[in-house]
Amino acid sequence: MIIDPKTRLEIIYHNLLAQISGEEIVRSTVEFEENILLLPDDPIDLKRFSRIFVCGAGKASVSMATGLLEVLEDRCDGGLVITKKGDSQRLFGVKVLEAAHPVPDESSLEAGERMLEFATRTRSDDLVVFCLSGGASALMESLREGWNLEMLADMTQTLLRSGADISAINLARKGASRLKAGGLGKAFGDATVRVLVMSDVQGNPLDVIGSNPFGSLRHHILADNGTALRLLGGEPDFVTGEAQDVARHMVDAMTEPGLYIWGGEPTVVVRGRGVGGRCQEVALAAAIYLQGRENVAFLAGSTDGTDGPTDLAGAVVDGDTAREDAERHLAANDSGTYFDRYGGAIHTGPTGCNLNDIFLGWVGA
Repeated sequence: MIIDPKTRLEIIYHNLLAQISGEEIVRSTVEFEENILLLPDDPIDLKRFSRIFVCGAGKASVSMATGLLEVLEDRCDGGLVITKKGDSQRLFGVKVLEAAHPVPDESSLEAGERMLEFATRTRSDDLVVFCLSGGASALMESLREGWNLEMLADMTQTLLRSGADISAINLARKGASRLKAGGLGKAFGDATVRVLVMSDVQGNPLDVIGSNPFGSLRHHILADNGTALRLLGGEPDFVTGEAQDVARHMVDAMTEPGLYIWGGEPTVVVRGRGVGGRCQEVALAAAIYLQGRENVAFLAGSTDGTDGPTDLAGAVVDGDTAREDAERHLAANDSGTYFDRYGGAIHTGPTGCNLNDIFLGWVGA
């Protein structure tokens, strides 16, 4: 059976997403044997604790908590998990709240206050296992004096449109927050806290991931973008920079037959008023650069199932994708409209994962 290049890349992408959900990652890295919770290089004797709570925040938090509850079996006394609107599912014995992402709104403030209230009710004989993933910065918030929601939302929107990377965005957010930069960790007081992390930041800097709500408390990085790339048989090759420049770099590398693999999280400087996201923008630029080439394909897809303020995960293109109006749509940051009109958009729905973006190239023999 002959599989065309675009279909080949979509199969690879969807198979990968099934392997890197938060549930799968936790089940493959955390064990429970004879009352011992085996975190990576960190065995915890649960007999030391009166209560065990499962909490979390981020786009992968519900999936991670699902895996953790399976590992713990019946050893959970409750908890609170905050996820993106539309991504939630029920967790047995654990409350799930939905909040806004990427720009916080009232639901984010409500979620932040609920998490703070939960934290202050814990005791010194409690164990809290917190599932942290990308998106937590927007999903839960409690503002410092002098800040209000309108100021926070305006700042976030301005930074997102400017093309600032996540490190710069989260640094700015910390100045407005009571939760970030260790604030939430302090609220848990004398409880024992362990933080399980699915990282969406290159190099896994704890001061950036989720804006570091737990400060210097013990963290365990369970997976990052390199985890996904290695599952594809590649070595971590993290691309950064403006989306169109990143697309040029990757297409220029596609010279010999075979599969090409990259990870990363490009930025987009928004100049137009179109609809799209960074993966769709990379894909449309790649389509223009691939124009006229045969037996090639390129896919740009998020791992969380959301690309920018759209319900698409990304797009897949080939040498025939670019039409005469492709450059006009790209200049207007309107890649979403382009792929809706001509095809190529990828829709996954919530994936339970957040490990940056995946870029795949294929050159046939």
